This record gives sequence, structure tokens and C-alpha cells, in this order.
Amino acid sequence: MKIISIQNNLGIPKYKQIVYSVEKAIEDKKLKKDEKLPSINKVCIAFSLSRDTVLQAYEELKKRGIIYAILGKGYYIKSLEVTIKQRIIRGNTKHTL
Repeated sequence: MKIISIQNNLGIPKYKQIVYSVEKAIEDKKLKKDEKLPSINKVCIAFSLSRDTVLQAYEELKKRGIIYAILGKGYYIKSLEVTIKQRIIRGNTKHTL
């Protein structure tokens, strides 16, 4: 399932693009409650991102109550109640995960 997309040279921080991608996947019913997100390492490798970037995105989603973490297991969808504040991804995506 392709739920995360990142566009280079978009002018929007990559962590925000990850947050938007997860919110959009929930809105589009591509993610269900308690479904596991890709691991931080998997996202880092797929998009050549630093761990800090992906962790920042996942922490933002945790703070919003959208995901939760299980130590040693990963990150999971907590809530399907998502209000996307801003549409930030336009055009063709360079990568999807």
C-alpha cells in the first residue's frame, strides 16, 4: 500500500509531507484503526531521509492523537477522525511508499 509520498523542491518540509500523507490515507480509507505504519527505518531508506525527519512527523501525528506507538513494535493508527488543515501536495509525486 502506498500511503506516504514525498516531493522534493516543493518548499514544504518533508516531515509535514509525511504527516499530510498519513492524514490523507486515513481520509481516503487506505488506513484503518490499529493498522501499522511503515517503520521509521523503512521510510528513511525509501525517501533518503534522516531518522529525525521521520520521527518528527510521527511525533506530530502522536501529538495530534492520530497514531500511537508500541515500544519495540512500531506506530499504529489510533484515530480515524482527521481534519486536514491544508492541502500541501500537488502534481505528480516523486516517490510513494
